[in-house]
Amino acid sequence: MCLPWSAAKGQDTFTPISSILPKSMLPDPHNVELWLKVDGQIRQKGSTTEGDVILTGTPKGAGPVNIG
Repeated sequence: MCLPWSAAKGQDTFTPISSILPKSMLPDPHNVELWLKVDGQIRQKGSTTEGDVILTGTPKGAGPVNIG
């Protein structure tokens, strides 16, 4: 079984980061919903209320790495 941690997070250029958001867009940074879509389907969904580190953490729902 191949877990995704090394393949998904351990390579150069594999840390996608969005543009910087102004503070006015996040009135409560401790309660922001985060999600990841692949081909229009939600694959992961989480919230900053869970206390996860956004840069290196992952919300629940991480799955295996598949070829292709």
